[in-house]
Amino acid sequence: MKIQQELPTGEKKKTMVRSMFDDIAPTYEKTNSFISFGLDKYARRIALKELRIPPGSVVVDLASGTGDFSRMLNAHDMVPVACDLSFGMLNHARATQDRIQCDATELPLPNNSCDGVVCGYAMRNFVELGIIFEEIMRVLKSGGRFVAVDVSVPKNRLLKLGNRIWFAKIAPKVGWLISRNKDAYEYLPRSTAYLPSEKVLSEMMVQAGAQNVHITPLLGGSLILISATKSTA
Repeated sequence: MKIQQELPTGEKKKTMVRSMFDDIAPTYEKTNSFISFGLDKYARRIALKELRIPPGSVVVDLASGTGDFSRMLNAHDMVPVACDLSFGMLNHARATQDRIQCDATELPLPNNSCDGVVCGYAMRNFVELGIIFEEIMRVLKSGGRFVAVDVSVPKNRLLKLGNRIWFAKIAPKVGWLISRNKDAYEYLPRSTAYLPSEKVLSEMMVQAGAQNVHITPLLGGSLILISATKSTA
């Protein structure tokens, strides 16, 4: 489908995101690895270390896509529960974990039922971040961990220029060659505009019941690592 020039909001955004990811699901992992030079998986490994919970833990893989995080969790003897809005992504997941098609604002999971929640490159695609943070904290056990990694824009002028040239100019062409969906890979670099400032993100998480919130730049600021613990109070 044709992505609008203006970034959509509300239900239009949700509908567009679901349709877009359904369409690119078959080539999603291959395209991401090529565009990021494999650094997408490198950042996921850092995020997994930051999770800091023991083997056997139940972990929600929020906006799980085709299961990158879930496979890593399986490899570390954890129990992943993959949740995604896109049927296409879940259908192309190469893992044996539980898969749930759902909206992240209404997770079909009991209160205090999970040890951890991870989210890879999807925070900017959500519509109501405040509600989603509340849901994350609702399903986490007291002291449970939330870790996410997402794209960002470097503050260094030279890195920012290189980032813009690659992701705004070259990556959409690469995305078209692999997935035949140039629109999706034109949207994805622009979608960083959806992410609130680090201060606002931290405030939203604290308001939802998180503590020890940390937002750390990775790879010169082209990615961010978000981590928090559910309050034990």
